[in-house]
Amino acid sequence: MSSNMEIKKRCIYCHNEFIAKTTFTKYCSHRCNQKHYKLRKKEAQLQNEIETKPKEFANEEIRKAQMTSGVIKEEFMNVKEACRFLRISKGTLYNLIKKGIVKKHKLNARSIFKRSELEAIFND
Repeated sequence: MSSNMEIKKRCIYCHNEFIAKTTFTKYCSHRCNQKHYKLRKKEAQLQNEIETKPKEFANEEIRKAQMTSGVIKEEFMNVKEACRFLRISKGTLYNLIKKGIVKKHKLNARSIFKRSELEAIFND
């Protein structure tokens, strides 16, 4: 329903000012409408995943949050966590293992590191 009215509005996606011909227009272009639609769908999907995640995944999220915050509170760490804890690359970690500075433990095929042993490197 178009009319001869010209209403100044602001696009809710790109925040540019435009002239609308109806009172219901929200976007300055079809492209902004599509992009905002996709953004809303993505956010709704993420919200749905957060609400429906089982508790075991929530524990993994807490562990990832601890890693990103820089503070790892677990007693045992995998290679990635040990690198994050020491703030070094994987290659450097493996070089330290080869030199005997860092001790790794094997659990089946996984390499794990004790937090206390990694902290002891700095105490020496």
